[in-house]
Amino acid sequence: WARRLRCRRRMFVRRRPARLCVLAVVACLAEALVALPAASEPGATGALETVDQNGIVSGWALDARAPSRSISVHAYVDGPAGGGGTFIAAVPADIPRSAPVAGATGFRFPIPSPLWDGRPHRLYVYAIAASGVPSDHAVLPGSPHTFLLNSSVIRLDNGVIRVGVEP
Repeated sequence: WARRLRCRRRMFVRRRPARLCVLAVVACLAEALVALPAASEPGATGALETVDQNGIVSGWALDARAPSRSISVHAYVDGPAGGGGTFIAAVPADIPRSAPVAGATGFRFPIPSPLWDGRPHRLYVYAIAASGVPSDHAVLPGSPHTFLLNSSVIRLDNGVIRVGVEP
């Protein structure tokens, strides 16, 4: 009986370190998984904030996976990228900002003058991730944004003369 107890005691003692080792590995894996970016976390994010009456588009952009790097913003009008939209701008988001998110940088660009035609247009703005991987790019919240900019150039439209200066 004593021999059997010693044998069981040895088995019990040997198993305990193995269990601790397994628990330590599981804890390390859980910690590593928390440190990784979530699969649903986009590479790029931001917001299209305004298109003012002077035709200036502004907003902010940030790559959550590379917050210290400035990223680019691409703009399309009258359709999304790859879906019939016309490319109108590629600008860096490099205007320093402290809000709404730490690390975010702002962007500003003018609407091209041919779009100052008095008709509504839809603007799609994309944050281009630092990784360059298309799946990391994101359509910015606020897109698509419908804008209408009246022309102020001299021209004849169906007998009506419009006088002004092109922006």
